[in-house]
Amino acid sequence: MKLIIKIVLLGLVLVGLFSGCSFSNEETTPVDINDLQISDDFNFETERWINVELHALYTGTFYLKDMEDNMLFKGSIDQFNGFVQKIKLPSAITQVRIEYHEVDSEYKNYEIRDNEIVYSFVPQIR
Repeated sequence: MKLIIKIVLLGLVLVGLFSGCSFSNEETTPVDINDLQISDDFNFETERWINVELHALYTGTFYLKDMEDNMLFKGSIDQFNGFVQKIKLPSAITQVRIEYHEVDSEYKNYEIRDNEIVYSFVPQIR
């Protein structure tokens, strides 16, 4: 039994040695951080402020989600004043899904332009 354990341990050590490391003949040249060139128009911001204005007939909860259904923001729409506020979103988000579930489940896919989201769930009278 001890011999089997020794053989198994030896096998594991050999597998670890040969599969855990890889050697490359390619040489890399270190670069000094002061020599790096960054474009003048590069945007370092990872998030931005968005003006949000939403309206609905009834007071209720809304959800802002990205297009992969990840929650970005949750808030309350007042039936008289709506929801008017600045919120912070990741800079990479250019389109959101606005969900409002108070009467019927309503949603709107909305493209963010000029750092604004303005939408009304109030039906238009024709």
